[in-house]
Amino acid sequence: MKSFIALSIFIVSYALFADIHLHDLDEHKSLKTLISERCLNSSDKSEFFKILWASDEYKVELLNDKSLSILSPCLTDADKIHLEIYQQRDDEKILIPANLGPSFERMTSLKKIPRDLFQLLITYEAKIEFQEFPTVMNFWRSEFSELITYYQNVLNPSFISDEELFDLYNNRPDFSSTLGGKYKETARLFLLCRRNRNYHCLFTAKDKYDRPLNDPATGKVWFQPALAQSARGLTSNIVNGRTPQGVHTIDSVMPYADQYRSFGKYRRIILNWVPTEDDSDINEDDMTKSLLSPLSESSFWWRQASVSRDLGRTDLRIHGTGKINEDPRSTYYPLRKSNGCITQREGTYGRTTYQDQRMMLNQMMAALELPATYDNEVDISGILYLIDIDNQESPVLWAEVARKLGLDEEIRIPGVSTETASL
Repeated sequence: MKSFIALSIFIVSYALFADIHLHDLDEHKSLKTLISERCLNSSDKSEFFKILWASDEYKVELLNDKSLSILSPCLTDADKIHLEIYQQRDDEKILIPANLGPSFERMTSLKKIPRDLFQLLITYEAKIEFQEFPTVMNFWRSEFSELITYYQNVLNPSFISDEELFDLYNNRPDFSSTLGGKYKETARLFLLCRRNRNYHCLFTAKDKYDRPLNDPATGKVWFQPALAQSARGLTSNIVNGRTPQGVHTIDSVMPYADQYRSFGKYRRIILNWVPTEDDSDINEDDMTKSLLSPLSESSFWWRQASVSRDLGRTDLRIHGTGKINEDPRSTYYPLRKSNGCITQREGTYGRTTYQDQRMMLNQMMAALELPATYDNEVDISGILYLIDIDNQESPVLWAEVARKLGLDEEIRIPGVSTETASL
């Protein structure tokens, strides 16, 4: 039993972080096996769906054998509706079998729809039809109209205003009374993206004294491209979806760089959610707000992270890759997508060798005035703000970021050490 649990954890974690298909693993479990294992551990719902959404291969199994889901006593009716949406999500219509209509109507009447299913309904509601129950989706819309509007605004929020972004970057909130003061003197990392995440985002940072962080190679303000896109093309409110906008805590690194093919040569930076004590569907998230600008009080962009947290998404990281992007025509070349994490450039392309995760680790230590050593990587900490700034169809470039943040890209920032070790 211990070896079985260890294997399950390994498969889940491997599939969640990397841009892989499950057939890349030593053992690809069939959907029948996964459902059987779910019978043995009825509480293992989140792990079951993590594995499922990490691959498109199970869609074929579901298409070829509907009895796998419809007749299984191991799955709830909510699970079965979830599986139908998973299997048909790329179709013009998502047709839910008639036998699940009465159950969904009861769930709606009792307001007992699981959060993961509710988010799928939010994402795909325009395509979902219950066979022989043509009005049940309208019933759902009427019963949850306020909540649906809220989540739709979270999923497609208004962009952060220039004033709010400027204030967030230039006026550090007082972290001394938040989360026990753990992040009072830590780095702040900013990742600015397009809404279309098929174009690369751009990192920049401020150090523990709230000074813009220098690039050791140029002496100018540091910036670095990265990607925060889902390899499955999934939205942030679905497991394995794109990295959600919002506030994330930065809490050390993984113990080892032990999965080169998936995550590259260097240790992965750990991202966590800002916690909340409120378990309601729409909570105040006062702790998150304390890490933001006062102008962000009523904004929706940062609430994507709150929704992902409440859904139980876990294990977000910043990491490199041991794989090469073989398509120079891709809009994010030479970066690679992942299953929910933020990815860095790595590997040799022509005459250029990238090791951006190494640079990131060094820069985070520099921001904390730590010598750039392997042992000090575990002390990396801070706050990450991930923000979609607009809907342009192009990579985020430093010139526009510098203008928005009130920086002159040609200015060298004084007082910041440019020395960093090469590990």
